[in-house]
Amino acid sequence: MALLDAGRPSTVGAVSSALRMSLEGGQVIDPLFIEPTGELTRAQLTPAEHRVYALLANGRSNSGIADELFLSERKVEVNVRKIFAKLGLGDNPAMNRRVVAASMFVASD
Repeated sequence: MALLDAGRPSTVGAVSSALRMSLEGGQVIDPLFIEPTGELTRAQLTPAEHRVYALLANGRSNSGIADELFLSERKVEVNVRKIFAKLGLGDNPAMNRRVVAASMFVASD
């Protein structure tokens, strides 16, 4: 139960919703674990970064993005690294930066 509290109150509804989603094969990411250090606006992205970010947010791999945009995989890696930097997503090994970036993309729409 201490893990559910995590230093803040939680409603029974939120916990049961998270459990239901997990049982159905979904994933639940608590905002407590998402710690971006900066806010990204689409105006901060270059047009190329925006195209890469949109495909990344839709679940494409670097290879898939490269194929779709007719870029080298290396160029996509550079763009992804720049996007993560602009989002303030460091190298925290406990965080899946692609998932966090995708959730931020959806939230910004």
